[in-house]
Amino acid sequence: MKITKIILLNFGFALINRSMVFAAETAAVVIKEQVGTFNKIMDLLVEFFVTYSFRVMGGVIVLIVGWMIANFIANFVVKVCQKQHVDVTVIKFISSTAKFIVFGFALLIALGKFGVEIAPFIAGLSVVGFGTSFALQGPLSNYAAGASLIFTKPFKVGDIIELLDVKGEVEDMTLGRTLLKTVDGTHIVIPNKHIIGEIIHND
Repeated sequence: MKITKIILLNFGFALINRSMVFAAETAAVVIKEQVGTFNKIMDLLVEFFVTYSFRVMGGVIVLIVGWMIANFIANFVVKVCQKQHVDVTVIKFISSTAKFIVFGFALLIALGKFGVEIAPFIAGLSVVGFGTSFALQGPLSNYAAGASLIFTKPFKVGDIIELLDVKGEVEDMTLGRTLLKTVDGTHIVIPNKHIIGEIIHND
């Protein structure tokens, strides 16, 4: 009986030792796999930052420099037009257009630095713009009317005009709307598409 108990105890200890060894080996394998996965992730992150960080920095620098150049050109255009005594509304239109064009080029260059394919991007914008033009016919007609008013100049900032049963001084004029100030100090915003084709009394 004693020998049988000793044999059973030895067998039990051996089984426990085997289980502990198996558990330790399994834990070591799992830890090794997790460490390997972590190292792979770190390698991918390092590779990503090394590959794309300079592109991102280059794109951001292009955007900042482009914005500065666009502002400089816009201010330069304003000064030149003021020396030529160009109308304030025309000055705003030309300077904002020049600023938009310059920064648009900078944006396209920056997108190239970010790894965006320019040709498909422009094609996509054209498709989106074509579809959006139908949805924004009202605002776009305001801009078209504003451009017509700016270059035909039936009135300018500072003039006192009467149209659409409203009389007031033209305080500001943009592509989208004209701002009037009446005698009692009330400000009235008129969309430019409602001005085209109307009889305008300019005092």
